[in-house]
Parts: sequence; structure tokens; C-alpha cells
Amino acid sequence: MIQRLLIFTLLAAVLCAAEKKPRVAVLAFTAKGVSQMESEAVTELFASALVSSRAFDVLDRANMENILREQQFQQTGCTETACAVKIGKVLNVEYMIYGAVMNIGDKYFVSANMVNIETSKIEKSGQESTDNFKQVNEALRRLIEKLTGIMMEEGDKGTKIKYFGRVTSVSGNEVTINAGSEDGARLNEEY
Repeated sequence: MIQRLLIFTLLAAVLCAAEKKPRVAVLAFTAKGVSQMESEAVTELFASALVSSRAFDVLDRANMENILREQQFQQTGCTETACAVKIGKVLNVEYMIYGAVMNIGDKYFVSANMVNIETSKIEKSGQESTDNFKQVNEALRRLIEKLTGIMMEEGDKGTKIKYFGRVTSVSGNEVTINAGSEDGARLNEEY
């Protein structure tokens, strides 16, 4: 009995380790030509869509703000990589995402940069636009696809995710797909 419990515990630990996703936090997007309230709403929608992508473990904003407050760290006006890296180290995340919501003429733009906290390098960056602020969710979906490499579709039963890659082997019920490390795929990751 004890031996079975030990095996079950070890198996559970291995499965949990295999599902480890990179930790990421999203800074408040900067408002440029839009209201602060609109920018905050886009930040929340972006973070929610990022969670739906299942590519990252996303630190929720309330916890992020509590940690920063405890450390007496201000995130206001953090629009540079160096600032994002400092905050990322305080939050103990692997990536920080910061961006902007802009209104230029008749178009709305959302841009985002994903910074690797360890290397201080912007690993992915993207920008999407829409003619109508009411369609910002579609622009955010496309932006997250650029940042994660994961295609997302809204369906009747929630977000559907499509992974793209090359099939490298088939054995019984198991298919091995090479999605590429540049798109966030990790060795021994299962989907």
C-alpha cells in the first residue's frame, strides 16, 4: 500500500513538472490618445486572452500589485525594457509584457513587447490595429497569436487552440510534433 502511494506521488510530481509553463506578468498598457480607463480595460482583456491561450502561467493583476506595493515598487509609467526587467525580478516571473493602446486618426493600435527577465532581451513584439474600438478583442487575439505562436479561435464552447508544427513520428496512439522552440515549445511538453 505504501509503495503504491509513493509511486502515485512520484507520478503526480512528474506530471506536474511536465506541465510547467513559463510565468509571465502583464504591466498596465500605456494610454496614448485613449482614456486611462480604456487602456486599463484593454490590459485586462489582453491578460484574460493570454490566460486563454494556455501558453503561460499569468500572474493576476491583484497579486502583482500587492507584491509591488509590499516591495514599495511603482509600476506607473513603466514603458521601457529596463523597468520591466526590474519589476519582473521582484515578481519572480520569467517574462514581462508591457505595451500601449493608441488612437491615431481613425485607427486604434495595440502593441506589446515580451521581455525575457533573465536576458533583458525583448523576445517577441507585436502590433495590431482595428478601425473600431469595439473590435479590440479581435486585435488582441491576433496580437497574442503573434506573441505565443498559438492560433486561437472563439467558438461556442470557449477558445479553441490550434498548434502548428511538423509531425516527426507516429507510434500507436502517440504523435510527436515539432512545433519549434522559437514558438515556445519545450522538450517533453504535452498538449
